[in-house]
Amino acid sequence: GLYLASPCGSRVKHFPVGALPAGPAARFEALFSERPLWAREDLRPFVADLAQPGQTLEALLLRHSRLVQPDPGQPALHAAR
Repeated sequence: GLYLASPCGSRVKHFPVGALPAGPAARFEALFSERPLWAREDLRPFVADLAQPGQTLEALLLRHSRLVQPDPGQPALHAAR
């Protein structure tokens, strides 16, 4: 997690994971304030270090976000709880 690309890919923003809060709730709040919807693959580098031993990334994501599917046939995205 070093940068964020805009949805259309025309802009890149420096966004280091080290500058984000250390706690899971605060980290997810900061991420969702930056972007309201995230693909799982885009969230992974910013939250992978938050998983506790024995906790899967999927469990962490489901605890701190909700899945939404804006358009039928499109992949589900993570949004703030």
